[in-house]
Amino acid sequence: MGLAILMAKSKSTHLKSLGRLSVIPGICGINEPIIFGGPIVFNPILAILFIITPIISVSLTYFAQKIGFITCGYIVDPSFTPFFAQAYLSSMDIRNVIFVCALVLISIVIYYPFFKVYEGNMIKKELEEANEDEDFSFDEIDFA
Repeated sequence: MGLAILMAKSKSTHLKSLGRLSVIPGICGINEPIIFGGPIVFNPILAILFIITPIISVSLTYFAQKIGFITCGYIVDPSFTPFFAQAYLSSMDIRNVIFVCALVLISIVIYYPFFKVYEGNMIKKELEEANEDEDFSFDEIDFA
């Protein structure tokens, strides 16, 4: 979710449109637009973080449950329920919702420096493609 929010605020037109399209599905746990549209699958800058960030989130959740900061979930909810609703419905405790929203902010902080590097690369690529399009002329094409 954090990566989708960063993409929605990006200066790159590709990342911005992808992020805006991915925020609503991301709220419901559908991350495929980011995974394959980003593409995180072939992106070493973001792929490692895409594995590490959930591990950090799960670890923080475990310790928060262990010390009693949040309530352990005891209700199984549907998989495509929005994340904040899942947090509440799993334990009927508003502290879990606040914690999950904090996890989203933590994921934004984790992704931010690496995302800025990726965004810079994407902006350069977009500028190069725009310059190639400007240099195009029909005079170069032989219609014969």
